[in-house]
Parts: sequence; structure tokens; C-alpha cells
Amino acid sequence: MRPVASPTWGDHIEILCRIPTTADNEAALKPDDFLPIAERFDLAKRLDRQVIRQTLDWLGNQPLLEPRLKYCGFNLSLASVLDDTFADFMTDVLSESAFDPGCFCLEIREAHATQYPDDVAVLCDALHRAGFRVALDGAGASVESYSLAARLPVDIIKLDRRMVQQLEEDPVQQVMLEALHRIAEAAGKITVATFIESDDALRKVRTLGIHYGQGYRLFRPQPLDELTPAAVDLTTGRIGG
Repeated sequence: MRPVASPTWGDHIEILCRIPTTADNEAALKPDDFLPIAERFDLAKRLDRQVIRQTLDWLGNQPLLEPRLKYCGFNLSLASVLDDTFADFMTDVLSESAFDPGCFCLEIREAHATQYPDDVAVLCDALHRAGFRVALDGAGASVESYSLAARLPVDIIKLDRRMVQQLEEDPVQQVMLEALHRIAEAAGKITVATFIESDDALRKVRTLGIHYGQGYRLFRPQPLDELTPAAVDLTTGRIGG
């Protein structure tokens, strides 16, 4: 995730889940391959927690990232959204971490917020009390988006991919996206445009004042290990390999 409106220092990342296969020549399974199965067999909540635990375990071995990490987002399944112990779980797994809870953000799909607004509001309040941030993911996908952006107690509004993908050729989408951004900004929330894949889309998003962007034009997904900062010898200034 990169700033598009003004320079911002630090790393802003979203954790994406992949499941490796046993065959060397087979590509890792993507969420579309395994999430429907996990949801069908009531494993989605366990999967969410495993992704979070593994990420925090990895971060625990990267002390040089602590001052640099400004945003680390996790996508939540509906099972986690409706789990009244989830905020306690997050507090427990971060209890011995050197990373501030404020750099972690739990991303909730707009479809789930529309279907279960009261449960989502309760979860947002519980996560905020523990120091975490919350994002509404996929905003703009429904007619209720503008109301949710204004009143739902989230910190970040992530705009639906279809709004951004159609931005270049559809002036109506530009007006709708700008309106959603202005509502979010008036409510004190940060906006993120997803799936920015061209220079034109980036220019339009920047012109509209969107705060952050994601997409192949800005950065492509990479293994978490590649985020590891190089160690610097403070006595010589030499960067380690």
C-alpha cells in the first residue's frame, strides 16, 4: 500500500494468504481455491488466526522492521467478524510483541458490514479499545456504501476494485468515487484505492485526493521474507548482505 496524495514514510503492507502445494512444479493455491472450502467446513476462523499468528511470529524475528512498519492489514472472514472472542485473541497474540497494536488493521468486507452492521460495530469498538485499527474493504459495491463510510466506526475506507477499474472511461464512476472519498474524509477516515494498474488510474486517483493506493502499478505481491530490511553495521555504516 503506497501513499498517492502525499509522501509518507514507512512500510504499509497487507498480508495475502497462499497455500503451497506438494508438487514442485505446481503453483501455490490462491484464496479463490481454498477459501470456499474453508468456509464450507467452518475452518475460516482457524485460518484467519493461523495467518495472524504466523505473521506475528515472523515479525517477532524482524526487530529492524519495528520502527518502519506503519500498517499491516489482515482480511477477516465472516466467522471472525461474528466471533466475540476475536478482539481478545488479537490482544493475547500481541501481548509480548514489540510492535504497536496501532500498526495492525483488521479489514472487514463491506458485504459483511451491510449484512451484520451491529456485530461489526461491536467488533470495531472492541478492537479500538485494544488499540487496533479497522478498515471497511470493498466500499462502493452497494448503495449503502456512503452511509457505511459515514457512520461505521472504522478508520480506513478501501474502495471497491470495480470503482477503480472503471475510473478511466466512466465519468459517473469518478463522481461516485469522489463523493465516497469526500464523505470518508469528512468523517475523519483514510481512503485507499485498490487495483491501480495503470498510469491513468493513478493520475485520476491522485487528482481526486485519495490518500493511499494498492495495485500492480504501485507494487506487486511478494513473499514476506523479501520485506526483511538489510542490517547495517553502526560502527562502519556497511550494509549487510
